[in-house]
Amino acid sequence: MTLSSLFLFMTLLIINYIIYKRKNFSKTFFIITNIILLINFILIYVLYYNNISLGFEAGIAVGDLNGMYIDDEYKYFYESDMLSRILQDHGLLSWFNNTLPQESISPNGISAPYGFYNPFVFILSFLKLIGFKHLNELLTIKLIFVLINLYLLFDISSILCSKKFKYAPLLFFNLAPAYLLINITLSRDLIITTLILYIFKFIIIKDRNYKKLILPLICLLIFRCYVVLTLLVTISLLFRNSKRFFSKIDLTIIILIFTGIFLLQNLHIPIEQIEFLKSRLMQWHGNALSTPFNLTISTLRDIFVKSPYLNFLKTPSIYCIMISLSSLYYMLVSLIFIIKISSYIISKKSENYNRIIKLTLYFMLLNAYILMMRDGFITTRLTNMWFFMFVIIIFMPFENVFSRYFQKRFLKK
Repeated sequence: MTLSSLFLFMTLLIINYIIYKRKNFSKTFFIITNIILLINFILIYVLYYNNISLGFEAGIAVGDLNGMYIDDEYKYFYESDMLSRILQDHGLLSWFNNTLPQESISPNGISAPYGFYNPFVFILSFLKLIGFKHLNELLTIKLIFVLINLYLLFDISSILCSKKFKYAPLLFFNLAPAYLLINITLSRDLIITTLILYIFKFIIIKDRNYKKLILPLICLLIFRCYVVLTLLVTISLLFRNSKRFFSKIDLTIIILIFTGIFLLQNLHIPIEQIEFLKSRLMQWHGNALSTPFNLTISTLRDIFVKSPYLNFLKTPSIYCIMISLSSLYYMLVSLIFIIKISSYIISKKSENYNRIIKLTLYFMLLNAYILMMRDGFITTRLTNMWFFMFVIIIFMPFENVFSRYFQKRFLKK
């Protein structure tokens, strides 16, 4: 354990204490946040030393692991290493002026590098430039977003869940293996989850100060641009569309989505990103009248069903174990979410609850469609974009038998 990493973690705990005192949060919430931060900090080192013991350079798992090929974290770390050295020689302005020297940025033969102009690569390079060069120092700095997410999620659960169960979403989401994995690895997904959480909170509390959305949307546009589009479309679809759970407007939207997929197949649109999406759509799902239906079936299946990779029982890799547990945990919570939604549909309905559920479902489906067209599958890591709302909805106080049974029996255990 590096002293810098320990100092950064202690600083994070002090920040949490100051917020707790100034904002007058409950002692229970303060204890929960500290425990969750400590779990993440410990796991950073557990994963690091496990990777070192398995022979992975710098403690970063890379390559084919039990049928899963991973290299994102490796590329971010080594490309930022190279960029930090270049910035040290040529100055920060060389990045902003687009005058960086042309050098190979494919570490150890890994294909499709992110490049020196990738925003996350630049952020990591800057942190290394000011002295935080060790992997675990970078990961500890990233825990600030875990803390922010705890406060954002608690704000949402305090609005939507009863006082008795307002802490439950914090535990169920923050202990989810897929979420823990993006916290303790060098990926940008944790930052993206923070931005989405903030925007969802803004929508849910019906804040009218739209200036507060400018910076989060710009950041989201930089880190994952298509999510800005899906958020804006989702918000527009909810306008005057919440009185009934399934209305004529919803049917019209479904028809428009199918029509849009069909047009994407058959029209030439001189925009590089759209043409790329079209080629991948045809590659993964064919080019026929049935393509929109095939895509929809594949998307719904991939949203809720994940490969459990049960061969993790034979591997010493904690990374592989967490990937497998991510799939199993996600599918279990998704099943509870489906049952909760189903019970809600046949029970007493509320316009406010309709709005929250539709916000979740439309946002999930639109992002899932794009991921299925682009990649042909949806990794559990990316489901963090909407998984926090699964947990929130499970604990929303719908008036039905399932909710009462689940909240009284399951949580007491």
